[in-house]
Amino acid sequence: PLAAQSSDPRGTVKSPPRSASFAVPALAPREAEALIDLLEQIGPYGMMNERPKLLLKGIRVVSFGTMGADSQHLRLIGQQGSQSMKFVGFRFGSEATSLAPGQSLDAVVEASWNTWNGQREIQLKIIDLRVPT
Repeated sequence: PLAAQSSDPRGTVKSPPRSASFAVPALAPREAEALIDLLEQIGPYGMMNERPKLLLKGIRVVSFGTMGADSQHLRLIGQQGSQSMKFVGFRFGSEATSLAPGQSLDAVVEASWNTWNGQREIQLKIIDLRVPT
């Protein structure tokens, strides 16, 4: 279903979508790391092979802040189950005014490894945010 093909009335097969999105349940740290490793193996990513989008539901906001010259980017630490996660949202800085610690939200993200000063950690790049009502 992620890349299901469909036919138009003339019987011509349309191309599958270029990017897949799927919901991800709360994962243990090793499971999350294994998922990121798997996603890295199916690259390289580009126009014809976009990085898959993950839907994370029920993320509890632990802390957040803005970064960048004009506070245009959002940095957020969230928790799902016992798993703590770091998020970065480029051009999502304005969302900081509507967030509060303890609040629950859903996020569509692209997951990858971020390596800085010899330390490797999961980076979740925010594509979209939604605060459930």
